[in-house]
Amino acid sequence: MMLHLICYDIENNRARTRLSKLLIKIGMERVQLSVFIGVLSKYEKEELLAKIEELVSEDPIYHVLCIPLHEDMLSGLDEIAKVPLDWEYLKGEKLCMII
Repeated sequence: MMLHLICYDIENNRARTRLSKLLIKIGMERVQLSVFIGVLSKYEKEELLAKIEELVSEDPIYHVLCIPLHEDMLSGLDEIAKVPLDWEYLKGEKLCMII
């Protein structure tokens, strides 16, 4: 299980909406309009990437990134926000998010 960052640029409204709903359904957390983060196993990631490819195939212009975030990458992370992300929750280390 590893934390993954998924971000996308999809012109087709239908494909973009379907992708965001899929990501929410599988438990990813939206951190920006087209950016999600969550914990995925290797199998879940492979399955998700196949589903994403199906969803966006109707759009002539799309770009989806799925980036694994290793723990050492997070230690050097800089975040500027009024409400910072709850990294313990996003990494699956606690069961509820404190807002």
